[in-house]
Amino acid sequence: FTFSLSGNTDTFTSNLSTTTTSTSGRTVTIATNAAAGWVAWVKSANAALNSAGTGATIATAGSVDNAPTDLASATGYVLDVDITTDSGTGTGTVTQASNYGAEYAGSNSTSGGTLSTSFQPIAASSGTTDGDVLTLTERAKISAVQAAATDYTDTLTIVAAGRF
Repeated sequence: FTFSLSGNTDTFTSNLSTTTTSTSGRTVTIATNAAAGWVAWVKSANAALNSAGTGATIATAGSVDNAPTDLASATGYVLDVDITTDSGTGTGTVTQASNYGAEYAGSNSTSGGTLSTSFQPIAASSGTTDGDVLTLTERAKISAVQAAATDYTDTLTIVAAGRF
């Protein structure tokens, strides 16, 4: 089983605003010979973006309910997970099914899943693979009266395990 992240930090591509802003994204690459595949999870340290300088918070939007939240009609902070590469080599297929990542399967540039301080599944595979790739992109949209700050941060912990 191998698991790698493309980086340890991911910054928003522009200042947060009243329209949805996204990070540049990070990739997770997973390979396994586990016959039943793998599962990957995410956990947020705060379930929010926090500013130490102002004490302000941008809470995660929505609820963990197997359906993404669209920031087109809400303010907040979410995570979108896209299946960038289903390696095609091996026996597995990557999915974001109910209770296995459907929450984070945003369908457009303004949607994603609600973050939690407990581990939530973001995707799974049904069999062996030589390199499935997920792209993780954080999204945020603020109200016009949100405190301005350049230090809004959160820590996401991403883990995966083979299903042997």
